[in-house]
Amino acid sequence: MSKNKGKANYNNDVDDVDDFENKDSKRGGSKFFIFLQLVIFPFAIIGSYFLTRQILKEDFSKCDLFVKYIQPYNPKTWNFEDKVYMIVLAWIDPAILVFVMVVMVMSIRLLFLVDPLRKTQPTLINAINGAIQNTLEQTFIFIPMFAYWVLKISNEQNKNLAIAYIMAFVISRVLYLIGYFFQAMGIFFVRGGAFAMTLQVQILLISAVLLNQDNSSFYSTFLDKYIK
Repeated sequence: MSKNKGKANYNNDVDDVDDFENKDSKRGGSKFFIFLQLVIFPFAIIGSYFLTRQILKEDFSKCDLFVKYIQPYNPKTWNFEDKVYMIVLAWIDPAILVFVMVVMVMSIRLLFLVDPLRKTQPTLINAINGAIQNTLEQTFIFIPMFAYWVLKISNEQNKNLAIAYIMAFVISRVLYLIGYFFQAMGIFFVRGGAFAMTLQVQILLISAVLLNQDNSSFYSTFLDKYIK
Protein backbone atom coordinates (compact mmCIF):
# COMPACT_ATOMS: atom_id res chain seq x y z
CA MET A 1 0.00 0.00 0.00
CA SER A 2 2.74 2.45 0.97
CA LYS A 3 4.71 1.57 -2.16
CA ASN A 4 1.70 2.32 -4.35
CA LYS A 5 1.11 5.58 -2.50
CA GLY A 6 4.75 6.60 -2.96
CA LYS A 7 4.58 5.73 -6.63
CA ALA A 8 1.40 7.77 -6.99
CA ASN A 9 3.04 10.77 -5.33
CA TYR A 10 6.05 10.40 -7.63
CA ASN A 11 3.81 10.31 -10.69
CA ASN A 12 1.90 13.36 -9.49
CA ASP A 13 5.14 15.30 -8.94
CA VAL A 14 6.43 14.40 -12.39
CA ASP A 15 3.07 15.25 -13.96
CA ASP A 16 3.18 18.64 -12.25
CA VAL A 17 6.58 19.32 -13.79
CA ASP A 18 5.40 18.14 -17.21
CA ASP A 19 2.25 20.27 -17.01
CA PHE A 20 4.37 23.31 -16.18
CA GLU A 21 6.64 22.60 -19.15
CA ASN A 22 3.74 22.06 -21.54
CA LYS A 23 2.24 25.40 -20.57
CA ASP A 24 5.59 27.11 -21.08
CA SER A 25 6.14 25.47 -24.46
CA LYS A 26 2.72 26.66 -25.66
CA ARG A 27 3.63 30.25 -24.80
CA GLY A 28 6.41 30.21 -27.38
CA GLY A 29 4.45 28.37 -30.04
CA SER A 30 2.64 31.18 -31.87
CA LYS A 31 3.91 32.25 -35.27
CA PHE A 32 4.01 35.90 -34.22
CA PHE A 33 6.13 35.06 -31.18
CA ILE A 34 8.57 33.11 -33.35
CA PHE A 35 8.68 35.96 -35.90
CA LEU A 36 9.35 38.45 -33.11
CA GLN A 37 12.30 36.37 -31.92
CA LEU A 38 13.69 36.17 -35.45
CA VAL A 39 13.59 39.97 -35.57
CA ILE A 40 15.35 40.24 -32.20
CA PHE A 41 17.90 37.51 -32.93
CA PRO A 42 20.33 39.70 -34.98
CA PHE A 43 20.39 42.23 -32.13
CA ALA A 44 21.31 39.41 -29.74
CA ILE A 45 24.24 38.54 -32.02
CA ILE A 46 25.35 42.18 -32.18
CA GLY A 47 24.98 42.47 -28.41
CA SER A 48 27.18 39.43 -27.91
CA TYR A 49 29.80 41.02 -30.15
CA PHE A 50 29.84 44.25 -28.16
CA LEU A 51 30.03 42.37 -24.87
CA THR A 52 32.99 40.28 -26.10
CA ARG A 53 34.68 43.36 -27.51
CA GLN A 54 34.19 45.28 -24.27
CA ILE A 55 35.69 42.47 -22.19
CA LEU A 56 38.75 42.16 -24.44
CA LYS A 57 39.38 45.90 -24.77
CA GLU A 58 38.47 47.11 -21.28
CA ASP A 59 41.19 48.22 -18.86
CA PHE A 60 40.08 46.14 -15.89
CA SER A 61 42.57 47.79 -13.56
CA LYS A 62 40.08 50.66 -13.26
CA CYS A 63 37.14 48.39 -12.38
CA ASP A 64 36.49 48.02 -8.64
CA LEU A 65 34.86 44.59 -9.03
CA PHE A 66 37.80 43.34 -11.06
CA VAL A 67 40.35 44.65 -8.56
CA LYS A 68 38.46 43.08 -5.66
CA TYR A 69 37.48 39.68 -7.03
CA ILE A 70 39.57 38.90 -10.13
CA GLN A 71 42.84 40.81 -9.87
CA PRO A 72 44.19 38.47 -7.14
CA TYR A 73 44.06 35.64 -9.70
CA ASN A 74 45.82 37.67 -12.40
CA PRO A 75 49.61 37.13 -12.15
CA LYS A 76 51.81 40.23 -11.91
CA THR A 77 54.69 38.58 -13.75
CA TRP A 78 54.53 36.46 -16.90
CA ASN A 79 57.07 33.66 -16.64
CA PHE A 80 56.49 30.01 -17.55
CA GLU A 81 55.02 29.18 -14.14
CA ASP A 82 52.51 32.04 -14.46
CA LYS A 83 51.50 30.81 -17.91
CA VAL A 84 50.89 27.28 -16.66
CA TYR A 85 48.90 28.72 -13.75
CA MET A 86 46.70 30.67 -16.18
CA ILE A 87 46.05 27.56 -18.30
CA VAL A 88 45.02 25.62 -15.18
CA LEU A 89 42.77 28.53 -14.17
CA ALA A 90 41.13 28.33 -17.60
CA TRP A 91 40.29 24.68 -16.77
CA ILE A 92 39.08 25.41 -13.24
CA ASP A 93 36.49 28.07 -14.08
CA PRO A 94 34.44 26.01 -16.59
CA ALA A 95 34.82 23.00 -14.26
CA ILE A 96 33.23 24.95 -11.41
CA LEU A 97 30.39 26.00 -13.71
CA VAL A 98 29.79 22.38 -14.79
CA PHE A 99 29.84 21.30 -11.14
CA VAL A 100 27.18 23.89 -10.28
CA MET A 101 24.99 22.68 -13.16
CA VAL A 102 25.37 19.04 -12.04
CA VAL A 103 24.26 20.04 -8.54
CA MET A 104 21.26 21.82 -10.06
CA VAL A 105 20.23 18.63 -11.88
CA MET A 106 20.62 16.57 -8.70
CA SER A 107 18.54 19.09 -6.74
CA ILE A 108 15.72 19.01 -9.28
CA ARG A 109 15.68 15.21 -9.24
CA LEU A 110 15.44 15.18 -5.45
CA LEU A 111 12.87 17.99 -5.31
CA PHE A 112 10.49 16.46 -7.87
CA LEU A 113 11.44 12.80 -7.25
CA VAL A 114 12.41 12.35 -10.90
CA ASP A 115 13.62 8.86 -11.77
CA PRO A 116 16.96 9.18 -13.65
CA LEU A 117 16.10 5.98 -15.58
CA ARG A 118 12.87 7.48 -16.88
CA LYS A 119 12.97 7.70 -20.68
CA THR A 120 11.52 11.21 -20.85
CA GLN A 121 13.10 13.71 -18.47
CA PRO A 122 11.58 17.07 -17.45
CA THR A 123 12.49 19.90 -19.80
CA LEU A 124 14.35 21.75 -17.06
CA ILE A 125 16.70 18.80 -16.57
CA ASN A 126 17.12 18.40 -20.33
CA ALA A 127 17.98 22.10 -20.56
CA ILE A 128 20.69 21.92 -17.91
CA ASN A 129 22.06 18.66 -19.32
CA GLY A 130 22.21 20.31 -22.73
CA ALA A 131 24.15 23.23 -21.27
CA ILE A 132 26.52 20.81 -19.52
CA GLN A 133 27.19 18.85 -22.70
CA ASN A 134 27.73 21.97 -24.81
CA THR A 135 30.01 23.54 -22.18
CA LEU A 136 32.15 20.39 -22.08
CA GLU A 137 32.38 20.40 -25.88
CA GLN A 138 33.30 24.08 -26.07
CA THR A 139 35.80 23.76 -23.23
CA PHE A 140 37.49 20.91 -25.12
CA ILE A 141 38.04 23.39 -27.99
CA PHE A 142 38.85 26.40 -25.82
CA ILE A 143 41.56 24.94 -23.56
CA PRO A 144 44.13 23.77 -26.17
CA MET A 145 43.68 26.96 -28.24
CA PHE A 146 44.01 29.10 -25.15
CA ALA A 147 47.06 27.12 -23.99
CA TYR A 148 48.77 27.70 -27.35
CA TRP A 149 47.98 31.41 -27.17
CA VAL A 150 49.37 31.66 -23.63
CA LEU A 151 52.56 29.65 -24.27
CA LYS A 152 53.45 30.82 -27.79
CA ILE A 153 51.79 34.18 -28.48
CA SER A 154 51.23 36.04 -25.21
CA ASN A 155 53.85 38.38 -23.83
CA GLU A 156 54.32 40.93 -21.07
CA GLN A 157 52.37 43.56 -23.02
CA ASN A 158 49.21 41.55 -23.71
CA LYS A 159 49.22 39.19 -20.70
CA ASN A 160 46.02 40.81 -19.32
CA LEU A 161 44.21 39.42 -22.36
CA ALA A 162 44.58 35.95 -20.84
CA ILE A 163 42.22 36.69 -17.95
CA ALA A 164 39.96 38.57 -20.39
CA TYR A 165 39.67 35.52 -22.66
CA ILE A 166 38.76 33.36 -19.65
CA MET A 167 36.18 35.92 -18.48
CA ALA A 168 34.60 36.16 -21.92
CA PHE A 169 34.40 32.37 -22.27
CA VAL A 170 32.94 31.74 -18.79
CA ILE A 171 30.44 34.62 -19.08
CA SER A 172 29.28 33.26 -22.44
CA ARG A 173 28.76 29.84 -20.85
CA VAL A 174 26.73 31.29 -17.99
CA LEU A 175 24.59 33.22 -20.48
CA TYR A 176 24.20 30.02 -22.51
CA LEU A 177 22.82 28.23 -19.45
CA ILE A 178 20.39 31.10 -18.82
CA GLY A 179 19.45 30.95 -22.50
CA TYR A 180 18.53 27.28 -22.12
CA PHE A 181 16.09 28.23 -19.35
CA PHE A 182 14.51 30.76 -21.70
CA GLN A 183 14.44 28.10 -24.43
CA ALA A 184 12.26 25.98 -22.14
CA MET A 185 9.71 28.80 -22.44
CA GLY A 186 10.08 28.98 -26.22
CA ILE A 187 12.54 31.92 -26.26
CA PHE A 188 15.60 30.95 -28.30
CA PHE A 189 17.43 34.19 -29.12
CA VAL A 190 19.12 34.40 -25.69
CA ARG A 191 20.85 31.05 -26.16
CA GLY A 192 21.75 31.98 -29.73
CA GLY A 193 23.39 35.22 -28.63
CA ALA A 194 25.31 33.45 -25.87
CA PHE A 195 26.59 30.81 -28.28
CA ALA A 196 27.64 33.56 -30.68
CA MET A 197 29.75 35.04 -27.88
CA THR A 198 31.42 31.68 -27.27
CA LEU A 199 32.01 31.31 -30.99
CA GLN A 200 33.71 34.71 -31.17
CA VAL A 201 36.17 33.74 -28.44
CA GLN A 202 36.88 30.44 -30.20
CA ILE A 203 37.42 32.17 -33.55
CA LEU A 204 39.87 34.62 -32.01
CA LEU A 205 41.93 31.83 -30.46
CA ILE A 206 41.78 29.53 -33.49
CA SER A 207 42.88 32.38 -35.77
CA ALA A 208 45.71 33.12 -33.33
CA VAL A 209 46.88 29.50 -33.65
CA LEU A 210 46.63 29.52 -37.45
CA LEU A 211 48.29 32.93 -37.93
CA ASN A 212 50.59 32.68 -34.91
CA GLN A 213 49.59 36.13 -33.65
CA ASP A 214 46.94 37.68 -31.43
CA ASN A 215 44.09 39.08 -33.55
CA SER A 216 41.75 40.50 -30.90
CA SER A 217 42.47 44.14 -31.73
CA PHE A 218 42.28 43.60 -35.50
CA TYR A 219 39.07 41.59 -35.06
CA SER A 220 37.21 44.35 -33.19
CA THR A 221 38.57 47.11 -35.45
CA PHE A 222 37.48 45.23 -38.57
CA LEU A 223 33.94 44.60 -37.39
CA ASP A 224 33.53 48.09 -35.94
CA LYS A 225 33.64 49.51 -39.45
CA TYR A 226 30.54 47.51 -40.47
CA ILE A 227 28.55 47.78 -37.25
CA LYS A 228 29.00 51.53 -36.89
